[in-house]
Amino acid sequence: MKFSFKSNGRDTVHINIWRQTIGQGEPGAKSLALRKYAPLAEAANPDSRQIVNSLPTCSLTPEFFSGIIKRSGASHDNLESRRALGNIAFTKEEIEGIIIPLTRFGDLCTAWRSDEVTANGVGLWHTGFLKSGAIHALLPAAQAAIIEILTSDFSQDAIAFKKRLGLPMETVPGVLVMPLAADCSNPNGAFTTRLHANGIVNFWENETMRLDVGAGIGGANNKYDSFRLTSLSYRGYQKEVAQRLDGLLTADANYLSDGKLVPYSQLDLTYSWLDRSFKDNPTPPDAILNLMGYFSRLASITKERLYWELAFFDNAWGLLQAAETNAKNISKPDIPDSQKVLQVKGFENVSGIQLIEADKVIYIKDADALGLLSELNNEATNYLLILSAELGSIEEMYLHFWQYSNAAAIVFDGFYPYSTTIGSHMNGATREAGIALFSGNMGGSFRDSLKNGGISDKKLVIYAHEALGEGFIATKD
Repeated sequence: MKFSFKSNGRDTVHINIWRQTIGQGEPGAKSLALRKYAPLAEAANPDSRQIVNSLPTCSLTPEFFSGIIKRSGASHDNLESRRALGNIAFTKEEIEGIIIPLTRFGDLCTAWRSDEVTANGVGLWHTGFLKSGAIHALLPAAQAAIIEILTSDFSQDAIAFKKRLGLPMETVPGVLVMPLAADCSNPNGAFTTRLHANGIVNFWENETMRLDVGAGIGGANNKYDSFRLTSLSYRGYQKEVAQRLDGLLTADANYLSDGKLVPYSQLDLTYSWLDRSFKDNPTPPDAILNLMGYFSRLASITKERLYWELAFFDNAWGLLQAAETNAKNISKPDIPDSQKVLQVKGFENVSGIQLIEADKVIYIKDADALGLLSELNNEATNYLLILSAELGSIEEMYLHFWQYSNAAAIVFDGFYPYSTTIGSHMNGATREAGIALFSGNMGGSFRDSLKNGGISDKKLVIYAHEALGEGFIATKD
C-alpha cells in the first residue's frame, strides 16, 4: 500500500507503508501499538477512499541505546548524571543505525519521537523535528534529537510518572521516526502544520466518539485553536462544524523554532499552506466530517475504547499514535448535596473517570505557596490539590508532573470554563496516572478552612465522570 502527500508543502510524493525495527529486542510501546492497530485503521476506511492511513515508521529499540546509557554512566538515582549524555559520542554501529531512517525517509520532514514503555501520549518525554536535507547535514540533528529523548527519561517528570505507575525505572525509551505532516520550507525556519486531532472511539456506552480538532502542531490540545466534537455533532451539526472551523483558523497558531514551541501570531504562513493543502483535496470542514464518519465506522467494527492521535496529510489523515484507554465502570455515589463542596457540570469542566477517597488537601493560593508545592507533594499522598484562580491564568501556569505526582485529584478553583490547555501539558499524564481534574468554584466555607501553602486533614469522596460531564467533591462522614 502507498501513502501520498506533499513534501515541503509542494511536491507530491508516494511512499510505501513499511515498518522497520533497528536494534535488538522489541521497540517501545508506541511502535507496537501502531503496528497492532494498523489493520483496524485500514479496515474502518470506506471502500471508495482512504480517510485514515497508517504511516511508515522506523523504530530504534530501547536496547539499541543501551550502550549509550552504559558509556555515559547516567543513572535514574542521580539526576545530575544525565548531563553526561550530552557529551557522549556515538559508535560507528550506532551511527549506521541512525542513518537508516534518514535514508529511508529521503526528502521528507520527520518527527523523532520517544518510544517509551506506555503507548498513551503523556507528554513527558521529548519529541524532535527534522527538516529534509542531505544525510550528512541531518545526522547531527538526529543525534541531538536522540540525546534529548534519552535525557528526558532522566527528568524529574518521567521518574515521578514511572514511580506513580510502577513502571520499570531502568527501561529507557526507544525512538520512533515517522513522516511529519508539516511544511518545512518556510524561510524563517518554522514548521507549520495543517490539522491535528485527538480522538477516543467508543468513548462511553452509546457515544461512539469524542474528538478534539485543532490547527497547528499539537493544535487539538490548545484551548484557543481547537473545538470538541461528539457523536451528536456528526449526526446533526455538520454545518456548525464548518462554521466553527472558520473561527479555529483565525486563532493563534504555533510553530517550532529550535525545537521549542513558541507563540506565533503572523498567520500568513499557516493560512497560505492550508490554502495550498486543500486546493485540490477535501476542504477543512470536509476533512473533519470525513474523520467523524470514520470514527463512527470504527466503533461499528471494534468494541475497544481506543485513543488515537492523527494529523492531516493533504488528502487523508495519518495515524500518529494509538493506545487502548480503559474506562472504569463506576457508579455515582449517593451523597447529600449538603456535603458537597464542589459540583461541576459540562464536559469542559471535568477530566477522568474516577471514584476516589482522599484524606488530605493541599491549597495553593499565591506564588509563595506554589513554590512549596513540590515539597508538600513529597510529604503527602492521595491528596486533593486546589489551585486558586488568584495565581493567574492557566495558560501562564505551567506545572510539572513531579510537583503534583502524588495527588488524587486537582481542582482549578475559580477557573471557568475548564481550559483544554491543561490537557496539553497535564491531561495525558494525569489521565494515565488516574488523577481527576476539575474546574469550578469550591465552597467558600470549605476553602476558608484550608491552610494556604500547607496540608489540611480532610476526608473526601471525589467523583469524576468526563463521559457524563459531571463530578463532585464531598466531605465524608
